[in-house]
Amino acid sequence: MTGRLAAALAPLAALLALAGCGGASHSASGTGTRTGATTAVRSSDPEAAVRAYVGAHDAYAALARGYRVVVSERVTPEFGVVAIQRGARIAAFPLQLDGTTWRVRAGGPLRVRPLGPRPGAREDVVAQAAAAIDGSGGRGVSTMWIDGATVIPITKEFAGKVTIYSNFDPPLSKGRHSAVVFASVGHEAAAAAWTFVSTKG
Repeated sequence: MTGRLAAALAPLAALLALAGCGGASHSASGTGTRTGATTAVRSSDPEAAVRAYVGAHDAYAALARGYRVVVSERVTPEFGVVAIQRGARIAAFPLQLDGTTWRVRAGGPLRVRPLGPRPGAREDVVAQAAAAIDGSGGRGVSTMWIDGATVIPITKEFAGKVTIYSNFDPPLSKGRHSAVVFASVGHEAAAAAWTFVSTKG
């Protein structure tokens, strides 16, 4: 296994052994993947599960070769996320742990929607990144990564609608940046990733 997500599975796998337990949207600059239907692709290595999923879906053909893993994390006992990037193209996939194997989830009512910067945007100064969690009906677990590094987002909830954001002081440096957001509520999860450019920093 590779990545922090795979490493996090090892203690759980050992525990199970001791106990005797044996539809996504995509664009050049961002994608969102939601839970609901479970794909047939399974692996004890979450990054391998994503690799197989990407190879089986034409929508990810531009990412299938030469991508790099920018996020690989187990976020809750049930869910994790893997994000892959190739240039300005990026995609994030929520995964669900079933026993000792991970499977990519797609579809379902939960959705992460980028608010700003918009996917593919070019802005003079980027001092904040934000996303909406649609279909959640309330606050759950949410995490954000900027350029592969975890940031602690601020969560605001109003009338059952959830927005998360993170402020940057100083603003992000000049160049291309990536944002990855994961959210889960109950037994639903979703993830989104997008890229944008700061023209001045």
